[in-house]
Amino acid sequence: MFVWYALFVAIVIVIAFAAVAGLFYYFLGVFESPAPALLIAQAIVFPVLIIAVISGIYILVNRQLGPLRDLKKFTEEADQKPLSIDLPDLQLNENSDGAATVASIYDFMKRRHEKVQRLLHFSSLASHELRTPLSIIRNQLEDGLQTDITFDRLNEIVASTYDEIIWLHHLLNDLLTISTLQSGTMKIEKTNVNFHSFIREIYDEVLLLSREKDISVVLARGPQVTLPCDPGRLRQVFFNLIENALKFTSEKGKIHITYRVFNNSLECKISDTGCGIDNDQLEKIFEPFYQASKDGEHVRQGAGLGLTLVQWIIEAHHGTIQVESEKGKGTTFTIYLPLFTHSSSTL
Repeated sequence: MFVWYALFVAIVIVIAFAAVAGLFYYFLGVFESPAPALLIAQAIVFPVLIIAVISGIYILVNRQLGPLRDLKKFTEEADQKPLSIDLPDLQLNENSDGAATVASIYDFMKRRHEKVQRLLHFSSLASHELRTPLSIIRNQLEDGLQTDITFDRLNEIVASTYDEIIWLHHLLNDLLTISTLQSGTMKIEKTNVNFHSFIREIYDEVLLLSREKDISVVLARGPQVTLPCDPGRLRQVFFNLIENALKFTSEKGKIHITYRVFNNSLECKISDTGCGIDNDQLEKIFEPFYQASKDGEHVRQGAGLGLTLVQWIIEAHHGTIQVESEKGKGTTFTIYLPLFTHSSSTL
């Protein structure tokens, strides 16, 4: 656009200069009337004007279409590559409205491509996780069909198969929830919730679970605060985090729940005195199907989707979640939730 404006200014200056020169010669008496002066001015100005206009239009159109040609070439090359490969960076050398538009289109394409990659990766992981319980159920049923099987052995197979089906049921429910989260079709139904009453209710229920391992659960006194949230979804968040704390905390351990208002947000911390998480695992615990080890042993405690759901539900509330841990000393999850209602209510 700068080139076009420069050409326009140059054309105006040329026209003004030619007109003034013609009139100046007329007043000096070089011409008997202004007509010859104007004719000379026109003979000079018009060709320059036409050339300038054509050049300006060519330059302007070329600058606008150049980024589009780059985008066309880029999409043709990207279309030949598998979806599992990241999109390469699109190099735009020009600074124009066309380049800015193409850059925004590229950013949109890249975000969509990354989303498709995550869906493909998640589908692959889900298929792998579903294969294991289905294989176990199949093998157990094949054993149950043996003609020489005893009644006690048949009872064991039925009980084990039932456990696998329950586990598979929970897995499918989590997969359905995550699929709606990823597709953006799940809505967050926010209401104003008294957070003190909300967390107190969860605390009372957690006390029943903590008795099995004689773990002390402490809810610190906090301020009366109203939180705009989906109480059902937020309940999933806190139960997942507290159940994880109970799972990885040994007998006679402690769990502390604290909250406060901080920078127009509700800050809530859930800390435990459990076994802690290795630093190399901290970056992965929110990934789908990832399960942190306990005391160096990997034991199937669930589908590994709990913390993934926690993170997505928190982000759907336009909040954030952080984790700190020290091996052998415990783990702390910190949640930040805004105390104002966001305009968007869809995941």
